[in-house]
Amino acid sequence: MEDTLLKFIWKFFKSLDATLSIRHDIITVSNVPEKFEKFLGKKSPYKFATKKELANDEVEFLEKGSYTLKTISDYLENSGETTLLKIDFKCDSEREILKRINLKNSTLQKLKPKKNHSLFFRFTFHSTFQYLNEKEKLINEIYVHEGKAIKGNLDGYSVVEGDKSQIQIPDMKEAYFIAKKELQEKLKDKTSEVAEKLTNILKKEINRIEE
Repeated sequence: MEDTLLKFIWKFFKSLDATLSIRHDIITVSNVPEKFEKFLGKKSPYKFATKKELANDEVEFLEKGSYTLKTISDYLENSGETTLLKIDFKCDSEREILKRINLKNSTLQKLKPKKNHSLFFRFTFHSTFQYLNEKEKLINEIYVHEGKAIKGNLDGYSVVEGDKSQIQIPDMKEAYFIAKKELQEKLKDKTSEVAEKLTNILKKEINRIEE
C-alpha cells in the first residue's frame, strides 16, 4: 500500500480494532466502534479511495482537507484513553490433551483450566508533522513487554474487551517512557526528511535574497 492517505486511514481504523480489507485500491471498513460512528455522524461500513475515478455513492474520495480526514484529525486530538483488551484463545482443552497423550484404558473425568495472565502494553501514538503548507499525520503502535519494546501486532487474533477488575494492572509510566523512546527512533527518518526539505528551501530563499 504505497498511498500515504490510504496508509493513514488503514492504521487509524486498525487502532480502533475495526475490520478492514483492501481491493483494487479501495479500502472497506466495518465493525467500527459506536463512539467513532457517532463522532463521524455515519454508521459503518465505509469505503475509501484516493483516486477520483474510483469514487461513487458508496466509495468516498479522500483528499487533503476532506470531511472524513478532518473528522479523524479532530477525533485524534480529543482521544486518549486506557482500555484492557484480552486475546480470546478458543481452545478445546480435552481435544488438545488427547492429541498429545495416549490415555490407553483411561478416560478424562474432569478438566480444571488454570489461567495465567501475561500482560503487555500497546501504545498508539498520533504524530503530526506540520510545515510550510503541509500537514501529515502518522499513527504508530508500539508494544512493550517486560521492560522492552517488542515487535508484533494483534492481527489474526480474536480480541475482546477485558474486565479491569479481574487483574491488577501495573503502573504504566515506565512502559510509556520506553514506548516514547521507541517512537522517537521510528520518527527519526521522517524528521530528517522534513529537516532536509526545509533546509534546501531555506538555502534557496537565502540565495534569492542575497542576489
